Amino acid sequence: MDPVTHGLAGFLVGQGAFRERWGIPAALAVTAGALAPDVDSLAFAWDQFAVLTYHRGLTHSVFGIPGLAMVTGALLWLLTGRRHYWRLTGLAALGIAIHILLDLPTSFGTRALYPLSTERFRLDLFYVVDPLVTGILLAGLLACWRWPRQQAFVLGTALGALVVYTGLAFDLRLVAEGRFRTAAAGLEVPVDRVAIVPRLGSPLFWRGVAATPGGYLEGDVRLWEAAAPTLSHRRDATLEAPVPPEAEALEAVRRYRQFARYPLAAVRRAGSRTIVEYQDLAFGPPGPSNDFYLMVTLNGEGTVEAVTFNHRF
Repeated sequence: MDPVTHGLAGFLVGQGAFRERWGIPAALAVTAGALAPDVDSLAFAWDQFAVLTYHRGLTHSVFGIPGLAMVTGALLWLLTGRRHYWRLTGLAALGIAIHILLDLPTSFGTRALYPLSTERFRLDLFYVVDPLVTGILLAGLLACWRWPRQQAFVLGTALGALVVYTGLAFDLRLVAEGRFRTAAAGLEVPVDRVAIVPRLGSPLFWRGVAATPGGYLEGDVRLWEAAAPTLSHRRDATLEAPVPPEAEALEAVRRYRQFARYPLAAVRRAGSRTIVEYQDLAFGPPGPSNDFYLMVTLNGEGTVEAVTFNHRF
């Protein structure tokens, strides 16, 4: 999820469950913990591929919680009068756990068991920015301020609303998958590895992708439309125009292919240059709207001139 949503989640739990007992430092500790895992985003300053290498790694892992919580607790301890270090650390650990739980339902996922496992766990229920999730948390926080004596009840209500919304998203995802499979059956194209991924506008807007012989079948599923989704068969053009080995040998391409769920590579000429475009169909159709786009440019001698990576995470 986005930083605003993470911050609201931490502040709501801190406000509703701990502020009355331990004061504002307790609420700030949970909030700081809920924001702390995204410290790995600082790596973007020197590595454009940090989203593939570092983001949602150790700081988003259950094994990283103790260390990150102790560092966060130490900073809070210094800022709040050098008192109750272990309490602040424990509350920060709770905030970190909340952050990890909120990232699990997204399609980007999180490496919750890193470094024991590099697998990304993802439920494909929420887009990385979900206005409804953010709205539920914000409404809960405002209600805590409006009715300070009912904060525990308000917190429980808000968390219950999130559980209900998660269940609704799960059910609607199944509906979207049914529509996608029905449309695919009508095209008589054999499919495998079907994924239904949330888009901005979920739980009513989804993206379906499936592997086929020689390519992928993809299309958007809009549940507010009665018409069946329109699907496109994207064939792997590299079967006819192999990707230059100079591009495939790049560390950036290796990282990309390791992350991408439905990678589609295309080779085209631009004058004397060869351009290789890599796109992950799970994050949008081919073209500028794709959220996960890697471009490698080679000159006439086959030397790599530029590597560009655009992503919206």
